Amino acid sequence: TAAEWCEKLVNYYIKTYGEMHEFSRHWMHMLSMCYKYSGDYRKAIDLTEKVYSLEIRQNGELHPDTIVALAKLAQYNNIIGNYSKGLELIEKAYSQMTSITSDNNSLTAKILSVLAFCYENLGNYEKAAEFFEKTYSMDLELLGEIHPDTIISLNNLASFYHTIDDYDKALELGQKVYSVFCDTLGEKHPDTITALSNLSSY
Repeated sequence: TAAEWCEKLVNYYIKTYGEMHEFSRHWMHMLSMCYKYSGDYRKAIDLTEKVYSLEIRQNGELHPDTIVALAKLAQYNNIIGNYSKGLELIEKAYSQMTSITSDNNSLTAKILSVLAFCYENLGNYEKAAEFFEKTYSMDLELLGEIHPDTIISLNNLASFYHTIDDYDKALELGQKVYSVFCDTLGEKHPDTITALSNLSSY
């Protein structure tokens, strides 16, 4: 599996260079993502906590790599239902990221997306809507309409409006997602078919 290969790479780099080396930290980060995608969130959180600690030691708290690790921790906590913890961590990550860079960049947009999901899960739909909208707006401006991140943020926005029973808005945005996929991938692409399936649920 992907996780097994990543584990081998992590072990190799740690044995060869030590855990503080950038290659070791990078592959630990990749391994945590493998754990996430396989549904082993406890391992993902434990390893990301270690990566976050190593990044602080190597780069300090106000380094983009450190803040990204913190944002991943927030995301994983949110996924397993630790919504308050996830919100606490992602608010810290957002505050730190905006203190070292502009509020209009792709890293900040990814953090805003996690922040939106945290607010949604806590039932604060006003805040969630604000940050889902802002994420999409930033991705659209920075990356363009057909970039994968922009399409993901648009789809997240459509799903959010469906969640809060604003079906007209969800349908409008879902049709836009489907249209972009049709134009860029074709009608028979799996992502296009998924977008069409989502439309039927809206």
